[in-house]
Amino acid sequence: MKQKLPLNSKKEIFRWGPAPGKFFYMSDFNDAIYYVYPKIFSGFAWPKGLFLLKQGRMLWMNEFAEIRKAGAKIFLAYMLPEQSRLKLRYQWKKIADKINEFEKRFSRLKLTKLSDDKLYQLGKEFYDLLVDFWVPTVPMELGNYGSDYLLEEKLKKYILNKIDRKKALEILTAPEELSFYQKEEIALSKTKDLRIHQKQYFWLHNSYNGTKVLPLSFFQKRKKKLPKDLENKLNSRLTSVKKEKLKIKNQFGLAEEIMDIARALSYGVAWQDERKKHIFIYLHYKDLFLKEVARRKGYEMSDLQNASTLEVIEAIKKDISRILQKREKEFGFFCRAGRIQELNSTLTKKYWKKYGEEKIKTKVNLIKGIVASAGKRGVVKGLVKIIFDPFKADYFKEKDILVAPMTTPEYIFLMKKSSVIITDAGGLTSHAAIVSRELGIPCIVGTKIATQVLKDGDLVEVDAEKGIVKILKKI
Repeated sequence: MKQKLPLNSKKEIFRWGPAPGKFFYMSDFNDAIYYVYPKIFSGFAWPKGLFLLKQGRMLWMNEFAEIRKAGAKIFLAYMLPEQSRLKLRYQWKKIADKINEFEKRFSRLKLTKLSDDKLYQLGKEFYDLLVDFWVPTVPMELGNYGSDYLLEEKLKKYILNKIDRKKALEILTAPEELSFYQKEEIALSKTKDLRIHQKQYFWLHNSYNGTKVLPLSFFQKRKKKLPKDLENKLNSRLTSVKKEKLKIKNQFGLAEEIMDIARALSYGVAWQDERKKHIFIYLHYKDLFLKEVARRKGYEMSDLQNASTLEVIEAIKKDISRILQKREKEFGFFCRAGRIQELNSTLTKKYWKKYGEEKIKTKVNLIKGIVASAGKRGVVKGLVKIIFDPFKADYFKEKDILVAPMTTPEYIFLMKKSSVIITDAGGLTSHAAIVSRELGIPCIVGTKIATQVLKDGDLVEVDAEKGIVKILKKI
């Protein structure tokens, strides 16, 4: 009998990734959205999906229609009502505070001196906090995948011209809070003690691929390049964002219903950024825990990174070598509400090949995507650099055109050097979209095929007003 496929390949596939990453750092999110979220938010569920891991890269996929529908449903119920979203964020902040207190306590401990039982209990406490941390943010996370589509459909009644509508979407979805990177830059520009600053922000390069304690020199070099009036400039930009939103409302006579959706959407984007800061910090402590289990039980760190948080905790009391052996190469998971089914190497490779990339049948000289940021430069010409790992991109030069499957916060320092940003995945609430608007850089997201069609060194012309990338010269 022919095996039923997990996703319908004839339908549009939503992809998060491929991005550098290890299962250990993402597993809490996986558990939270498929096991706990449906219980806490009765009547809601994250759609079935594939979570695949291969050669240090991870890829998350759903059927786009399903995730958009589920996203719109949870957004309307929990994010659109102002009191509801404020309550959720308040609840989440209390949990984030608990994690901060846990981290302070954790940092005072000598892990090597703890008994196995004490280390085990510490791990369980940490895991429970992390799952609690993720669950209140699911309406914001999942809601982002349906809210921009919902907003665009509403705008069609008021703004008939497609380019005007895209520009309105760009403005209306902009966050009205400073990002954690902007706040760090302000603090860096003002600090008189770089050692204190380094202790507060050593985690800036952490990611789902691993952690790193940034040295003092990293901050010394950056401080020299920052303008002294940075805080005024960034706050002035936020004021301009609010004025532009009001201008769009008045220009097209937008209903208050539309402005409510836009406010809820941009609120979610800002909340998502704040959450990322806490994630980058707690990953440092997760890594310390992982290293101690690896040292104590004789595992290789790289092997344990293929285990979930719960499996690493269990490794304190039992041998998990067989689990790790099965995951030496590719592995993955087919996830549904209340059930996560592990996939072997054969199925993982099969699904990665089947769903991981758009199929290109003809020669492509023109690429189209979603205008995330028109920038201030009109049509831009430049050389392409395909970046799969932002920490292995020393060859990226100032004003190169950054092309990636998607961007995540660890791309930020490359994005600042870019003349244009182009991604395969993403929408108006994606990381690339938000950061490009903050930086005033042209950005086209959701092209689906940019990393397949383009090659390092290709000369392209980008029209971010129309969302078009034209290949001028192939290498």
